[in-house]
Amino acid sequence: MKTIKMLIFLCMLAVTSTASAEPVDRWWSGWGMGISEYGWSGSDGSNIYITCDSDNNVGLSVAIRGESPDADSDVLFKVNGQEIRFWTTKDGSIEMQSRVSMNNLYFLFDELKAGNKLELSFNGKSKMFPLKGSAKGLGSELCE
Repeated sequence: MKTIKMLIFLCMLAVTSTASAEPVDRWWSGWGMGISEYGWSGSDGSNIYITCDSDNNVGLSVAIRGESPDADSDVLFKVNGQEIRFWTTKDGSIEMQSRVSMNNLYFLFDELKAGNKLELSFNGKSKMFPLKGSAKGLGSELCE
């Protein structure tokens, strides 16, 4: 449980510290302080943020116009005609400890690079994200 809480803390810290440093309105990836980062940082406060640390712990966080998903709710990605669903925990973070969530994340990552449109939905909100440049911006593999 401490590892999960630490990962969530690192993800939140990374989101707040990279939001102004990362490219805006395009797909990107990077590495720093032992964490691989991938995502989209939008000028409207929308983002998709994936992290992998050196112990192979992964994290996923999202926002639509600055709002994060509610606790105990669904987060749905629609890309290339595929629906990829995640769930939030009681503390509001996206659950990444199950085999289903991990498989969904790797599938999502591959679809983001190969796709042409993405819709993210949660809490009755929805946002379309462009996927132009995602293959180059995200790199070849998740958690390299």
